[in-house]
Amino acid sequence: MILLVLAAAALAAAPTCPASADPLASLCRALAASDSNNFAAAAAEFERAAEAQGELKLARRFVTLAQASAAEDPFLWYFSAALAIREGDLATARAAIDRAVTLAPDDPDVLFEAGHVAAAEGKRDQARLYWQRAVAADPASASGEAAKRALTLANAPSPPATSPVKPAIKGQ
Repeated sequence: MILLVLAAAALAAAPTCPASADPLASLCRALAASDSNNFAAAAAEFERAAEAQGELKLARRFVTLAQASAAEDPFLWYFSAALAIREGDLATARAAIDRAVTLAPDDPDVLFEAGHVAAAEGKRDQARLYWQRAVAADPASASGEAAKRALTLANAPSPPATSPVKPAIKGQ
């Protein structure tokens, strides 16, 4: 429902905002009063709301808008990576999380998400290294605690392989 309200507000605001054919960009600019930091923050907030409602394409548009004006914000790249995982786009997730790690190499939130990206790519050893770094960066933070749990799960022994059971055939 909130997305319908945002869309209606965007269409209403479009004629009075800075030049843009995209109503979403107009809405963000109108709400942010042309301040690039506020613009990026507004777009990031809209991204999180859209993602929470399962509107992944809309969320991606908001992330793209935010990144255009705040390319040096590691958390926009972190959000982009998390969104890309939900979209099933591992190449975008990898590129985004690499940028986030470059910008914030010791942030436990970024490192924890980097572990998720590596795990999604099937790179379990790399995932463990990122999660270990997240714990080392701030063991008491939410991401540090989550990284501890991820490491526990990642280090748990795999269940033994079982051979397929052949179905019983009547009369034999």
